[in-house]
Amino acid sequence: MGRIQRAIGALGFLGVLVLPGMVFGGNTGDINQIGLENIASIAQVGDLNEAYIDQLSYTAGNQAQIEQEGYNNLVRQNQTGDGNYAFTHQEGQGHTASLTQVGESNYAEQRQYDGVQVAVISQEGDSNQAFQTQFNSSNTATIFQMGITSSNYARQYQDGFQNVAFIGQTGVGNNQAEQWQIGSYNNAIISQSGSSNIGYQYQSGSSHTVSLTQIGNNNWASQTQYGSGQRSIITQVGNGNSVTVVQGP
Repeated sequence: MGRIQRAIGALGFLGVLVLPGMVFGGNTGDINQIGLENIASIAQVGDLNEAYIDQLSYTAGNQAQIEQEGYNNLVRQNQTGDGNYAFTHQEGQGHTASLTQVGESNYAEQRQYDGVQVAVISQEGDSNQAFQTQFNSSNTATIFQMGITSSNYARQYQDGFQNVAFIGQTGVGNNQAEQWQIGSYNNAIISQSGSSNIGYQYQSGSSHTVSLTQIGNNNWASQTQYGSGQRSIITQVGNGNSVTVVQGP
């Protein structure tokens, strides 16, 4: 039978919400919260699912939610700070998800469907936002964000087979990045350091590679690739640069 473990730390009040009747079979849920006004929920249906939530708040509570349907799914969520929100939803088989947030008022959401997917979000700072959605099978998506003043935004969407997407944003903050991949065997990377950089990348088809690196402030880039086997790599260093790439048959 599944089990829900709740631990009350010595530092304060623990608020836990576990949906009744929603954990079945060989599932495992583990919730540990320390601080004030934290809220956490785990809902699992199927076989061999595992979910873990650890939260530490200082003045205002964090919120975390995990939903799983299927089997062989694994989730880890960890939040430290105040006012953070973490959500993971998985349907299908063999998914793995990890979500870590340190700071205040960060928001992260991951959704995975169908076959074997891997999703990772790590945010450090304040007011960062991250979103990831994956369909079909064998896709991997990773978002890493940290900054001095933060307020970074990242979104990734993948639908297909064996796509890999990575967004890394550091520096002062207020950077924005989005990547969309539809098809198979595509690779996309955005790396931004500085302030107020914006990067968009879209790929449709198969076996594409796209990479964007921006270092500085107020840079902007957009890359779009269609068909099969396209490759585009952009590096911008400085301030106020702008570039657009469109490739296809």
